[in-house]
Amino acid sequence: MKSKRIYYRVKGHDDETYIFLDKHDDGSLSVRSGNSTHTSHFTWDGEEEVESVEEFLASNPSYQGRVEELIAEFNTEEN
Repeated sequence: MKSKRIYYRVKGHDDETYIFLDKHDDGSLSVRSGNSTHTSHFTWDGEEEVESVEEFLASNPSYQGRVEELIAEFNTEEN
């Protein structure tokens, strides 16, 4: 699997929010989003969701341009 960053933010030192576009070995694409919070020394807690590109863009249309840009990058890397 290859991943490209759609969005990433760290608040403070250890709390992160992220959205990645993943290209799987079979060529399919998905969007993985979530958060991670530092709970104790070397321990994190968080939630993660994986959905299709279409599902993600339906609820997050402001990312349309960024997702299209990253898909184009994946396609360029293949050639």
